[in-house]
Formats: sequence, C-alpha cells, structure tokens
Amino acid sequence: MILKNCMEICASKYIDEAMKNANMCTCERCRLDTLAITLNKLPPKYIVAAGSIASTKIKSLELQYDAVIRKEAEEAAFIVKRKNRHDLQ
Repeated sequence: MILKNCMEICASKYIDEAMKNANMCTCERCRLDTLAITLNKLPPKYIVAAGSIASTKIKSLELQYDAVIRKEAEEAAFIVKRKNRHDLQ
C-alpha cells in the first residue's frame, strides 16, 4: 500500500514541457520551484492504494484535470523564469 498525492505525479509529467515552452532554465532548482508553484495551485488528491489500483486512479485524475494541470504548469514556469532563485542554491 502507498499514500500518494496523485496531483504531484500528474503535474510532474507536465513540468518539463512547460519549462521548455517557457524557454527557461531547466536546472533542478527551477524544476522543483515550478512544480511547487504548480502544486500549490491544484487541489491535492491523495490516495491509499496498491499497484494497478493506484495507476488506474492516477490515469483517471490525469484525464480529468489535464487542462487545469497544463495551465498551472505553464503559469508557474513563467513565474520561475521571471524570478528564479539560483542564488539560493
């Protein structure tokens, strides 16, 4: 059994694409900042499940929230691009 925030898993899939579209730095700090901002804008969706049940639930949420996750990831990428925190590494 696992406890997972499905939104984190789903959002992680879109972060690299959003950062590429924003033509921004792709270092680990910028990636994590972009993911954090994205997740702060999305409702958490926690599940307790095992293996295939978790995968099915994640796929379902990904389809349901696809447009919202993409929008928030794109906005977060532009925020981080404008105000990166490289000096805090």
